[in-house]
Amino acid sequence: MKPLLLLVLAVGLCPRLFGATATFTNSADTTISEDGLARADGISGHMIVGHLDPGRANVMSRGLLRFDLSSIPSDAVLTSVTLRVTVLVDASLGTVFDTHVLNRLLADWTETGASWFATGLGGWEEGGGDFDASPDASLSIGPIGYATFPASPSLVAAGQSWVSNAAGNYGWMLRSLSEGDGRNARRFSTREAGTNQPLLTVQYTTAPPPQPPTRALNNLRVLNGNFAFDFTAAPGTNYTVQYKNVVDSTNWTDLVSYPDPGTQTVFTVEHSLTGSNSFYRIVTPPLP
Repeated sequence: MKPLLLLVLAVGLCPRLFGATATFTNSADTTISEDGLARADGISGHMIVGHLDPGRANVMSRGLLRFDLSSIPSDAVLTSVTLRVTVLVDASLGTVFDTHVLNRLLADWTETGASWFATGLGGWEEGGGDFDASPDASLSIGPIGYATFPASPSLVAAGQSWVSNAAGNYGWMLRSLSEGDGRNARRFSTREAGTNQPLLTVQYTTAPPPQPPTRALNNLRVLNGNFAFDFTAAPGTNYTVQYKNVVDSTNWTDLVSYPDPGTQTVFTVEHSLTGSNSFYRIVTPPLP
């Protein structure tokens, strides 16, 4: 008869977070300007942001852009959000750096219908678009080339809200704080440009899949002339009972396997009685 048993608990593993990075080109963008002439309309390879040449239109212009984050799991926790934009043309000819901000938009809009006074689905409450007055990000932007809004708590909060509630994702307004006068308009690449589109980089974590509770070997007894014990199996998991005869051995032998029971089930395991020690454990498929 087996004189010694080592009862090993199964699946007592600590959960760990899984990190991921995703990049997105924007799903929509357009330009709105006071005179209505500067509009991207979902076609143009650029959008205009800032103050248009005083010798010509002499009006303010702003960019609207939105990113579809629906591929990120809804329970993900965002840890970093950055936005890279590309300046194609700088009206100041590289002599001036202007502060640009990202303001979260408060109403839905369309690429082909948005204008200074309209969203494409209705009217803005205020001319120039409805947006949160507190910027999610701020960046001094100069001549032609890349410009990246760095990660900030506000950018992360914006991305997090859109992951949790896709219906409330209206995107950002990109505007220059020098839009009131001067020659400072810039042309930024849009998603239609083919290259150097706005690029949003999101880092996030997700919890591991739920793990079954710890299994214990219970009700030790002799049954049908065999050594027997019970364990409770949880739905959604396959189980394998293993044993070894030497405690220091690293090699375990499969005794019996049980497929996913579908519901909480008590399994009874039997093993022939011998004169040597045996040690048992219950294992499930390894964590990813």
